[in-house]
Formats: sequence, structure tokens, C-alpha cells
Amino acid sequence: MKDYSTINEVLSSTQGIRSMLATLIVLVCINIILELIKFGTSIYISKKDKENKRQLLIEEKRIKVLEALFKMLDSLTLYERTEMEKMLNDLKEISLYITQNKLYIPTKMNSISNELLDYFKNVLTDYRQKSIERETELFQKFCNEFNK
Repeated sequence: MKDYSTINEVLSSTQGIRSMLATLIVLVCINIILELIKFGTSIYISKKDKENKRQLLIEEKRIKVLEALFKMLDSLTLYERTEMEKMLNDLKEISLYITQNKLYIPTKMNSISNELLDYFKNVLTDYRQKSIERETELFQKFCNEFNK
């Protein structure tokens, strides 16, 4: 009972009620401020999470486009002298593919791809210009840029 008596004394005095009311108001204000900070932080984290997911999706699409481009360019190395018409059609398709996916192909990769296309166009006009070393060099350049 001793505990209740001290509480009753505190509550009975006007000074005690005022101090408790002031304490309660301060605690409620602190709680509201903390909840607002928590709410603001959750909104910020949510925005960052959406931005990161968007970047991840763009990066995944970029990788898929570049992998497909590499496969198409690599298939050009297999053509023989007798398959020039088919090679020309594939060169057109690859050029169109690069144009359609320009959003996902970085500038440096685009220039390397165009360099490869130019090389194969030269080979198309004069098959004697075909050089395994040059092809290897260009594809190595493509791979190095992709893996940066």
C-alpha cells in the first residue's frame, strides 16, 4: 500500500499533475517526431528500392541484348565464300537489331559492333580481306568492353 500512497500524494498535488502532464506531452511529441522520421525513412527506402529494381531490370535487358548481339556477330565468322548472299542478309538483320536496341547498347559497344559490321562488309566485298587475327582482335575488344 505504501506505493499507492506516494502516487496518490503526487496526483493530489497540482504541481505533480502539471509535471506529469508536461512529461506526457513531451513524450507524445517525441513519439510523433520519431514516427514521422520512421515514415519518411520508409518512403525514402521504398523509392531507392524501386530505383534499384528498375536499374536491375535495365541491366538484365542490356546483358541479354549484348549476348544476342555477340552471338549474331560471331555467327558471321562461319560463312564461306559461297554464302555471301546469306551473309549480306544477316548483316542487315544485325544492323537493324543494333538500331532497334540502341537504348540497351552502350556507346562504346555500339562503336565496336559497327566496327565488326564494317569489317564483315569489307570481307563481303573482297573475301581476301578475311583475317582470323583481325576477327579475334575485334571480338576480344567486344568481350573486354562487355566485362568492364
